[in-house]
Amino acid sequence: MEEFNDKNYFRRLIENAPNPVLIFDTHWNKIVINLAAQKRFSLSSDEIIGTKIYELYDKDDCEKIKKAMKECKELGFSSCEVTCLLGNHDRKQAVLNFAPIKNHDEKIISFLVIATDVSQFKSREKEMDFVFENSRAAMILIDKNGRWIKVNNALETDLGYPRDELLGKKTVEQKCTTEQTITELKKMWKYVIAQRKEITGTTDVPWEKKDGSILIHAVYETPYGEKGEGRFYSAIDVTKEREHDTNLKYTIDRFGSILSKASSGDLSEKINIDSIPEEYKPMGKDINKMIVAVKKHEKELEASKRYFEEFFNRSPVPLTLIGLDMIRIDANMAMEDFTGKPKKELLGVSAESTYPKEERKKIKNMLSETIERGYITNFETYLLLQDGNRVDIAINTVLLRDKNGDPLSIIYTAHDITELKKKAADLETAISIFDPVLSSTASGDLTTNVAIDTLPKQYRPIGKNINTMINSLKELVFFDQLTRLYSRSTFYRIIKTKNRNGALVMLDLDDFKHVNDTYGHDKGDKTLKTVAQIILKNTREGDIAARWGGDEFLIYLPRTSINDSVEIVERLILLLKNKKISVSSGIAMGKYSEDLIKYADMAMYKAKKSGKGSLFIYDSQSFIKQI
Repeated sequence: MEEFNDKNYFRRLIENAPNPVLIFDTHWNKIVINLAAQKRFSLSSDEIIGTKIYELYDKDDCEKIKKAMKECKELGFSSCEVTCLLGNHDRKQAVLNFAPIKNHDEKIISFLVIATDVSQFKSREKEMDFVFENSRAAMILIDKNGRWIKVNNALETDLGYPRDELLGKKTVEQKCTTEQTITELKKMWKYVIAQRKEITGTTDVPWEKKDGSILIHAVYETPYGEKGEGRFYSAIDVTKEREHDTNLKYTIDRFGSILSKASSGDLSEKINIDSIPEEYKPMGKDINKMIVAVKKHEKELEASKRYFEEFFNRSPVPLTLIGLDMIRIDANMAMEDFTGKPKKELLGVSAESTYPKEERKKIKNMLSETIERGYITNFETYLLLQDGNRVDIAINTVLLRDKNGDPLSIIYTAHDITELKKKAADLETAISIFDPVLSSTASGDLTTNVAIDTLPKQYRPIGKNINTMINSLKELVFFDQLTRLYSRSTFYRIIKTKNRNGALVMLDLDDFKHVNDTYGHDKGDKTLKTVAQIILKNTREGDIAARWGGDEFLIYLPRTSINDSVEIVERLILLLKNKKISVSSGIAMGKYSEDLIKYADMAMYKAKKSGKGSLFIYDSQSFIKQI
């Protein structure tokens, strides 16, 4: 078209561009600035022309701008992120894109700079950071080189180190890392790093806190980043739970040794009360009293045996005594309550018989290993109770020996860990749901939301916050912020999926520059909003309307005949006319293609030249006037 050969056309194009556009001479003095830039900086053209490029930005950004200008000369394009200093003393973040302008001899004669406002995106990043920072789970983002690039408040609290002592270092360089830390992490790294797969379940990882104490994390790791080259570490503090398990194992071991000797008649040893955890000291004192009583009153040995039986039976911890033939010999009242079965059903049968069929071989192997090793701790299995409910349990076993050290029997305790496993499973579920959504969002894909109904209840508020953040980002990315119509890029994305015949309508406001020049940009913005509202109210479900740029609008009418298309556009023209708004319109029929947009544009320009408020239809290289 002849407009493209008109220098004034390109000047108008720059002046009316929606983004701030600046042109600098080869010494980086401003020589051209468009209306959007004047509006963005809250300064007039006279106040900006002749200034250096870096005089309108934060002084800390000067080096970045100079580096970008140098790259622009060398590479032909560059960009950098800066803070704009506005005339109203406000500050906004933006990305500057630099490109050289050359003459026919390929000599650079000036430079084009386009600014994009990213302040709202930075605000959304803060919302995501809030979720990360305020999670109850300790979290670390680790880059592909193994360096910690981000940690949250919970991790600082757990380890006792401020983040400035943690960030930028590899895991092996951290002061809180021990040899056992690396040993346990390597079990996960072979999946997360080598195979870039998320692990199933959690791994206990010890860390040395700043105060020298040991912290144990139940850790879940998953690949992080667009290609999964980094890692996302999430963990909960299970130090107290593991300390309790250790104390219980130690106590059972000590009690088992003493009780084994006592049951065989060896009363030479007592329990060292100072060496056992506080919660088990009363029980230890009772055992010692029993041993002292037996030693002092040999004649009362039978009574002491009954006392031991009473102690066994009334222990609040579920206890079972098993023979070396794997047959249950005894079970206390707590075990009856735990299983929901009377003692007569528990005794005289194989130890594994009360467990589900798929668990019985594991139980038998565990008891055999107890005879070989002397004890087993935290063996996980499950029971099906009388009411049909499943209970996850952790079993600890100790081999009892006679005074000669020969095996006598096995005593084992059972602890209900259903709630603990449920919490761990809920955390794994939440992380598995959050991670792909956050990864997609970070890579620019805003089509995925957190499925709230699939989350455990305690994590649903976080899921809702993430969805709110994604929806806010969609509003920024998919829609034109002034008119609330689809943006040009969104229109392209949608239309390319529509492989069907239809009508493509191009609308252009008549004398819109006059409106801006005469009444100001606020009036112009109000006019554009009015046009958009009328288009939205008078198009059908399935029609696609977008602001194409400046005062141009594009509407796709799928599966619509030429007569119906004309009727729709004529109605729009009439409604706009009632608002004292005149538009020139063009229609092109067919399946979507770049040419179809070009034909609609050509028909619109034909209408524009023929007079205000006209409508033309493109038909095989010719135009048919309708209005």
